[in-house]
Amino acid sequence: MADTTKYFETDLPARLESDSDFASSINNVFQFEIEGAGTWHITPDGVVAQGEHDDPECVVTSDKETFDEVLDDPSIAMGKFMAGKIAATDLGLAMQLQQFLG
Repeated sequence: MADTTKYFETDLPARLESDSDFASSINNVFQFEIEGAGTWHITPDGVVAQGEHDDPECVVTSDKETFDEVLDDPSIAMGKFMAGKIAATDLGLAMQLQQFLG
């Protein structure tokens, strides 16, 4: 099973470093507030950092169990949004999140 903390600490930064196309596709500041795993943000310059950003453009909230499930199977993300297990402050930007999960 995926681990949200490992994803933000290791997996996502490694992907950003190794995949320049993916890194250059990030044009907004995303903040993830994951109950049980902390708060993380991603910036357009490819930085993944723990903690809050001063001006996030989209804040995603969830619990660790749900986010772990989505990391294991990104195809369930929309269903989790519809069920209220994941919320976002900007739904349009949140639609771009599939790229982070794939």
